[in-house]
Amino acid sequence: MEPPTHRPPAIQIGLRTLLGITAAVAVLFGVLRWLGAPAEAMLLVLVVLTVGAIAAVGLVVAIARWLAAEARHADREPPPGRPREGGEGPGCEGP
Repeated sequence: MEPPTHRPPAIQIGLRTLLGITAAVAVLFGVLRWLGAPAEAMLLVLVVLTVGAIAAVGLVVAIARWLAAEARHADREPPPGRPREGGEGPGCEGP
């Protein structure tokens, strides 16, 4: 029996990426201020960016969990003499 292989984390965000995101947001709000946008418009932009970022993170986490569950499911083999789930492939019993 082989020891389980080490899998790297699905998501890695480096310091360079965080710095780039911070700089992009700073430039965006600098341009809005330079154009003389009212505070309400800046608040709306901030809310939209925040909601979008939270939704994106949630989607990535959900996909990573689904992929991890699929990998765990694919690694499991059925006990000898027992058909595989799904009804396909060797060892499956037909209807």
